[in-house]
Amino acid sequence: MLEIKTTSDVRVLVLIVLYKCRPHECHTIVSLSKQKESANLNVRYIVWDNSPAGLDKSDCERLQTLLPCEYISTPVNTGLAKLYNTVVSSNDFDYIILLDQDSNLPDTYFYSLSNAIQENPALNLFLPLVMNGERIVSPGNFHFFKGKHWAAPRAGVIKAKNIIGVTSGMTINKKYFNKTGYKFDERLILYGIDTKFLLDYASREKELYVLDSVIAHNSALWSKTSADDLLPRFRNFQKAWQIILSDRPFAQFLNYIFALYSRLKLSLKYRDVRFIRS
Repeated sequence: MLEIKTTSDVRVLVLIVLYKCRPHECHTIVSLSKQKESANLNVRYIVWDNSPAGLDKSDCERLQTLLPCEYISTPVNTGLAKLYNTVVSSNDFDYIILLDQDSNLPDTYFYSLSNAIQENPALNLFLPLVMNGERIVSPGNFHFFKGKHWAAPRAGVIKAKNIIGVTSGMTINKKYFNKTGYKFDERLILYGIDTKFLLDYASREKELYVLDSVIAHNSALWSKTSADDLLPRFRNFQKAWQIILSDRPFAQFLNYIFALYSRLKLSLKYRDVRFIRS
């Protein structure tokens, strides 16, 4: 028989990953500090700092004022997949929320999540709508070898098959890890971890839930940025897709052809041959 907890019983672990960002400049931390408290979730925070130098004493104190949390500093810049696996395996929680430093959460975010969990205790995955300007960047659809953005928002229970998205605000039930033994793919360092997780999830679970809550998000992949800033991210993104599709040889080949087109397009846009050589 399914055990249904009241929301005040639900232990939610929120993981925020920082990189070269001070607490008061972190959109995610600032927006979390403004969350309404009446969602009745039992929330605990971990801030994992991957910066070469951790926060100084002043910024540590500022962080604790903004958002009382466990602060972890790893100057070696731990890969995100390994970081996620470490946190999942070493902490007790009912649900974990994964966040980067560039997410603006509405102050009612925990209300939306609390209601969704209460109404759907059997579901193992909850995703917010993530917007970059006017574009819905998550969730999206997977079309054989690449992703496609949604044209219009959706909310509620949807089929998990061919749904991809970003980790920003992704909420996962600990029961999913316990049941499947799932580990994030540590071949993936930065990009693609979310896509690989969602494709793997759909091979094990039939449904997920899309929250009626919007997170505003900024990313170099979707925003105007310099060639120097975009190039290493673009290279990592391309490599990630080859890993994600490693068990689908034909889709992997088609993605490689599409990547050649993308390299040419960016080379012309930025007038920079380094993209062709990526």
